[in-house]
Amino acid sequence: MCRRSGTEGEELKGKSSSSVRPNLFYAK
Repeated sequence: MCRRSGTEGEELKGKSSSSVRPNLFYAK
């Protein structure tokens, strides 16, 4: 499910690359 969160975050905040960074931390 961690991967799903990461992919969803990237799609939702694809423009904000900095916003995707915190998402990766959550996936960990």
